[in-house]
Amino acid sequence: MAALAVVLFAAPAAQAAAQPAFAPGEETRVNDASVGPSGHYLVYVPPEYTPDRAWPILFTYHGQGGKPTTEPLRGFLDGKGFLIVGMDYWWDSMDKSAKIDRDIDIVKHVASQVSARLKVNAQQAIIGGTSAGGWASSGIAEAAPTLWAGLVILGSGRYGDIRGQRPLPTFTGSPFLGRGIRKPSGPSFTGKGVYVGDGRSDINYDWAKKAADYYRAQEADVTFETYDGGHGTYPKSKQLIDFLWNTGPLKQAKADIAEARAAESGGRLGQALAKYLKAAEGSGGNDLGAEAAKAAEKIARQADLQLSEAEADAAAQRIAEAIVHYTQVINKYDGTQYAERARQAVAALKAGAAAPK
Repeated sequence: MAALAVVLFAAPAAQAAAQPAFAPGEETRVNDASVGPSGHYLVYVPPEYTPDRAWPILFTYHGQGGKPTTEPLRGFLDGKGFLIVGMDYWWDSMDKSAKIDRDIDIVKHVASQVSARLKVNAQQAIIGGTSAGGWASSGIAEAAPTLWAGLVILGSGRYGDIRGQRPLPTFTGSPFLGRGIRKPSGPSFTGKGVYVGDGRSDINYDWAKKAADYYRAQEADVTFETYDGGHGTYPKSKQLIDFLWNTGPLKQAKADIAEARAAESGGRLGQALAKYLKAAEGSGGNDLGAEAAKAAEKIARQADLQLSEAEADAAAQRIAEAIVHYTQVINKYDGTQYAERARQAVAALKAGAAAPK
């Protein structure tokens, strides 16, 4: 499998050309005998997808005896905000086979194929699954901790616990970042998000609690939730939905807003406008996105007003005053359409002044 993965990574674009198209709002089946017993994986693209920005990606694993599916996480998210990949695996939770290393090669391969055709945000990759898929997800996440922003475990616990704490393989190549990965010697989930949820009467409930404790000790930001019911009980939890959004799109949106505010305070309104707009586009239309959009609109109105003042000066033949006002727009709103319009206006005014009378 490792040799096959190397070949596939060498030319992902050529492989992608023979595959079906990934269209916004659709789930696509990709047939591939190397990815597990089912011989395929699924790729769901949210309807609002556009290639002008990078999108968070969620790799999800089915339960024992199942087939690749993007549910239930796709439904929990109402199909918004994330690229979702329904994965298969060779690992067997019943005989506890040591196949996590093979499944790591699979996710490397699939990630390379998807990221060659869709705009993926490597810093917002989340892995998770239900039942046996939760055990497998934890093993893959721990073997490659630097690749994942978050981990979701539903109805299960840690692969490392049922493997008797035997060492996990180390993920030696990144499908996203193109560089080798070294498993850290200290806590490997510092600052990462981990969500663990299980039904109170599930046979795996104690394992789930043990997993949450382990990841807390690994300095992860852990959310543990108890559901009513037993195995296979996965309600549409607000805590889980919030976790996914905060670990994915909103994490970046919050960072963008913080940078926008700093730029705005420093008078760099062009940078602030770009960051506010990026945050609004990437936050799924929620309150944080609305806040960013409102801030961007305010800056845009200010720019329009200053341009109007400069244009009024130019129309009244107050050339020196117009150039001063246009130059202020250029300096404040550098990198935006407003600055470009001001540059063009200044060039025209200077050309007119220099023309022979």
